[in-house]
Amino acid sequence: MKFYKESITKTYNILLNKKVENINHLIPSNYENINSATGYKIAYLSDINIFLFRGLVHGSYYLYDKAICNKKACNFLSCTCGFHAFKDKKRALVELSKHIGTIMLEVELYSDIVIHQFGYRGREQDIIRIFLPDKCSKFLCSNPTSGLYLKDKCYQTICSEHKNTFISIKELRISFGLDVLVLPSEY
Repeated sequence: MKFYKESITKTYNILLNKKVENINHLIPSNYENINSATGYKIAYLSDINIFLFRGLVHGSYYLYDKAICNKKACNFLSCTCGFHAFKDKKRALVELSKHIGTIMLEVELYSDIVIHQFGYRGREQDIIRIFLPDKCSKFLCSNPTSGLYLKDKCYQTICSEHKNTFISIKELRISFGLDVLVLPSEY
């Protein structure tokens, strides 16, 4: 595995119009000994049968996936391909609150990993935990999440009052074989 010291990826430069010159304080001192990087990302659950997730910006991926660049000659260090994840859970929670119908994923990134100001970019990704928002996604409903239901090609949280048929949290845990947790209401 290789870790690259990089300021901030091109994607973040475009999005934030900001350049970071010194990031040494963001890179762990023992980065040569780290086997993976744990991060958080916000996504849509598109297909529960094949465990397909869709990113906020573009791209789809599975529970365990390897990034494939669409450039013929990809240099991972200077490219923007791969899986992006926040290293800070609080930052991911802020993004979660901005996008209705999304869930938060805890991921492990493997293979080549680039560390940047906000998190990581890696070639391979395993989803290790799924977090659901604590409230029903129906407008103005404040009932607690009971599970997920399919709406407009993506699964969203729902309370038992709004849907008779939904996939319960227990069923999600069994189906995914992962921890599926409801976030506390104070996020």
